[in-house]
Amino acid sequence: MSLVVLSSQGNGTPSRFNCSFPNGIILEPNSQVCCMSWSAKRSSFDEEIAINSYNDTLVWTFQDCRNSATEFSNVPFEKLTLPHASYDVNKYGDLASKIQEEMNDKEVLSAFKGGWEWTYSNDKFSILVKNMNHLPMDKGIWRQYYGIGSPTIVNNPGPAPILSVAQMSPGDISMNFIANAVSTTQLQPGEINNTNGIHAFPIEQAVIMGISTIDADGNNQASVLANMAGRHVTCISNDTTSAGRNTTYSFIHILGVQTYLPPAPSPITSATLIQFDVVVLEHNLNISNPEVGYNGVPRNWFSTEPLTLIFNGLSDPNAHKIAPNEEALNFYDENVLFNTSVINTPSSTSVSDPSGYSFSIPIDTTTPLHKLEGIVGGFITNQYFDYTQGTENTRNPDMDWSNRGGSNRAKVAYGWTIGSDFKLKALVGKQNQDQFSQTNYEQEEIDISGINLDVSRNTIDVMIRPIHNTSLFGWELLYRFKTEDDYSVGHSVFSTNGSTPYLKHLPLRQVLSYKNHNQMPCNCKAIHNAGSPANSSPPHWNVGMSISNSGSYSNTQSDWLTFVNSNATIGDTLNFFSGNYQQSGNTPITADLKSNEARELGNRPLLIQSPDLNVTGYSSNGQTPQILQMCSGINPNLSTETLLYEQFTNENWIEMKNKTPLNLTRLGIVITDVENKEVNFLEDTVVCLKFRTNNQNIKLGGF
Repeated sequence: MSLVVLSSQGNGTPSRFNCSFPNGIILEPNSQVCCMSWSAKRSSFDEEIAINSYNDTLVWTFQDCRNSATEFSNVPFEKLTLPHASYDVNKYGDLASKIQEEMNDKEVLSAFKGGWEWTYSNDKFSILVKNMNHLPMDKGIWRQYYGIGSPTIVNNPGPAPILSVAQMSPGDISMNFIANAVSTTQLQPGEINNTNGIHAFPIEQAVIMGISTIDADGNNQASVLANMAGRHVTCISNDTTSAGRNTTYSFIHILGVQTYLPPAPSPITSATLIQFDVVVLEHNLNISNPEVGYNGVPRNWFSTEPLTLIFNGLSDPNAHKIAPNEEALNFYDENVLFNTSVINTPSSTSVSDPSGYSFSIPIDTTTPLHKLEGIVGGFITNQYFDYTQGTENTRNPDMDWSNRGGSNRAKVAYGWTIGSDFKLKALVGKQNQDQFSQTNYEQEEIDISGINLDVSRNTIDVMIRPIHNTSLFGWELLYRFKTEDDYSVGHSVFSTNGSTPYLKHLPLRQVLSYKNHNQMPCNCKAIHNAGSPANSSPPHWNVGMSISNSGSYSNTQSDWLTFVNSNATIGDTLNFFSGNYQQSGNTPITADLKSNEARELGNRPLLIQSPDLNVTGYSSNGQTPQILQMCSGINPNLSTETLLYEQFTNENWIEMKNKTPLNLTRLGIVITDVENKEVNFLEDTVVCLKFRTNNQNIKLGGF
């Protein structure tokens, strides 16, 4: 038996060093090794925080996780894996900001997405989360699902010329006028000009357009023309004196009203003449103007030219126009919808000013009813997307909601449909079901009085809005014909418990489904994730940091503790030692110790390893390969933590099982924590090893 002393001085770093033996250490077959002692100096503390695969996760959930609380099982347990990086003592604030950024990015509950706040202050990390204010309604990001592959983004079609009255849609308006090359103030009833009557300019250079409020048919259009700002107008020639001239048009965007006569204070609805600021988007005036009435170069209107003006219906810039095609019948909004809470209800008490999830179908008196029957709109809960396919932002929605099957409708948690009797109905998932994508999923159709498309047809608007009434969370389905000024409440559903969790914080997605590709398009918009936090926090929220002993949390639900123990690892790194933290309201969770305090590393053993020894056996205390001994990061026998020394009283002989003699010319030592991370708080490390063989004989060449 012989002793080998290994020192870090001049041989590497205090946690990783190699000692060389020029003449070699010869070990007989079946040798054994034992770590007898070690010593080192310890620096003040480990100033660097390194996030790696051993400490990169934390978990959280928005619910009361006490055993005494009502289960709210469909609110998800959430997990974050942080990017790996190192942060020195001057960058702890950057680490707090990084965790905050990652949690807000991964948060699936829109009522809190953007509400996480991590800070590093007074040498401690702390966490707080707040409810989020809702944003104004916008179009979102819609995707169409073809049944195979990844969904594709739906792009709103841009404005296009309407080349005949026959091509008009509901909301479009047509008028007849006669062009005249005179200034706007000289226009007579029924006349129109551009460039203030100087038609010698090509029409693409026109920036103003003057018009009489009396059209060529003698109709007073003042109140209509007064509201044309923002619209597009197609000016179609009806001239028949030149071959092909009646196929020409100019397509113009009306930017706004420049002036009108008589001027203010007279209202514009009483004007006789209006001049608009315009921009010409396209035209095909490639037919020469006729000699009679010609007044200028070609490619502009000529005096006496009869024109039909078709004004596009003013589309909602905040809405997506969704239409089916031969491949795609199912659509979903990629942006998670805003859900309600007791703190922040994104709707007013007046149905004249609703905010929620909007669907608008342009219907006119000639719309065939088969283009409406079976259309479904509404929302589903986020967890029923297939997370195993696609990327984070393009998940494949191949799920039951898009598999209409024999029911001929999508399966929404809450929404609307136009039934086979052509009545608007609320579509509600039965509340006794735990989830809304199961095979035997059932929905209820509830008639909504006032809308029967077989009797009267007009553009129909449907709105689903989240509401809160005292202790009740819920949804209201509102409806109106476009000609009506106000919405009507068609159906309401409330919940006070977990049987309908989507009424509270569960993430939602807006969906739209068609029976066939010939059905009517729908304009969709919604309130999405908020841009600023409110002043209040959720009633209950939990953050899991590290392994939590169930005996220490006897009042905490076991499924949550299991999730924490299986996934959370960052706690000790940031000095959150309790493992699980539950908080109520607007009080932050703060670390148990300052980050610049010496940590009780003695409570977490250090490992002495030697990568050069082929240690394949196990000693009596269960040592694993290449680990020679466990030791402590503090010296309990000394008042100072600067000096470390430990002599191991138990001789843990570890078999090397070498079948032939070994000649070691170098021997390396690595000091790590139990997570196999090299420590960086040591100086002047010394490790003493003993070797022996079965016959207690060892030859030490050069010693």
